[in-house]
Amino acid sequence: PFIEWLHTHPVAKVPGTAVFLHAVKTSTPLALRENATFNHVIHELVLIVSISSENVPMIPDSERVELDHLGDPYDAITHLTLRFGFQEEHPVRGRHGHPLNAARKSSSSDSVSPRVTRVTVTSSSPLPILPTSLVGSYAQPDWLIDRAKLAGRFPPRVRAKELWRVEAKYLEQAQDDATLLAIRAQEAAGLDIITDGEMRRESYSNHFATALEGVDIDNPGVALDRSGHPNPVPRVAGPISRPRPIGVRDVEFLKANTDHPVKMTVPGPFTMSQQAQNDHYPDLASAALAYAAAVNAEIKDLHAAGADLVQIDEPYMQARPDAAREYGLIALNAALDGVTGTTAVHICFGYAAIIHERPEGYSFLPELAGCSADQISIETAQSGLDLGVLKDLSDKTIILGVIDLSDHEVESAELVADRVRRAFAYTSPERITIATDCGMKYLPRASAEGKMRAMARAASILRAEL
Repeated sequence: PFIEWLHTHPVAKVPGTAVFLHAVKTSTPLALRENATFNHVIHELVLIVSISSENVPMIPDSERVELDHLGDPYDAITHLTLRFGFQEEHPVRGRHGHPLNAARKSSSSDSVSPRVTRVTVTSSSPLPILPTSLVGSYAQPDWLIDRAKLAGRFPPRVRAKELWRVEAKYLEQAQDDATLLAIRAQEAAGLDIITDGEMRRESYSNHFATALEGVDIDNPGVALDRSGHPNPVPRVAGPISRPRPIGVRDVEFLKANTDHPVKMTVPGPFTMSQQAQNDHYPDLASAALAYAAAVNAEIKDLHAAGADLVQIDEPYMQARPDAAREYGLIALNAALDGVTGTTAVHICFGYAAIIHERPEGYSFLPELAGCSADQISIETAQSGLDLGVLKDLSDKTIILGVIDLSDHEVESAELVADRVRRAFAYTSPERITIATDCGMKYLPRASAEGKMRAMARAASILRAEL
């Protein structure tokens, strides 16, 4: 219906018109054609119409067009902007100053200021206030992975194929089936933002870190874990690069199997630099920047494949705050450079099943106000964190961890709601996503399911109060 409307618009009849459709948070233009399809939900679009003719129709600034129902995936569009004007030398700039349009050649004609028409489309399924989400992982089924072995060791940094119960030739199919179970469990619990549960991963980081070039996984190195214990890790033996997209199939599978907004996670460059033995770069700061380039390319590909939110996991910023201040924040911002999709950074005290003691507060958190991520994910339930720290992150959406993963007992919805209410003194409900403290990977499935339901019910209680 939108394309049909565009074809009836006066500007569409101008000879020599080049039309590009841009997601506001996507840097790559998509050529608009009559049978165009999009494999991801788009919340806001900018349509830039570059005119090579002087016969530009005058479009009133006040013109508005209401489109009641566009159909999937257009249901989630909330804002759409049309920009009309001659081709110009400077790109139209979007959020954070990133170019929305591809390079546009200058015209010999005098420059004309673009006319702007905003088309407001009511979404049929917008995110509610206080949306709910997992941080990332969900409990993997016993038939898929040996959970006893998983719990009896530190999270693997190199490949740990011995953890899988399914033989290699059937493993991808089994992981897909487990991902479907994780999706359905989140939907049934009432969560608003859906992850793939990280069903295909042995740990949150090794699936990505071991897929990079320049890393010798056959002859691993050793590095101290955040607990102080030596752990086998990838050995950086050459220049780090990403030979191919790593999680694109995963997000495409996720998008194909839910109509909810979806979130994907990637390990952060600083954390990966701490989980490696560096035998190539002059220092870990240089290694972190090399990892950042790989993460940056991955994030852009995940957004292009349909991820509504991409989260960078950086737990080692909390574990090693001095190094994080020295070069970790620089590497994080390099990983986010030029990214126009919505991003988050998760920082925590470690898996509750592995790291049992919680400090009273974060050693590295206010510094994240200086990163370009839109959202910051923190844990508060197990630690009983003083939420006054949120005042330092007033410009960020907070993914608020309010589910204690150290205890298998399912919290009441009212207890979870109380944990969320504590944050209202420091930030507004509009800036909060209700989430788990960390990944649910080590929880029994029954416990994970109950905790998700408690989280969704708590959100319902709070929305009714607001």
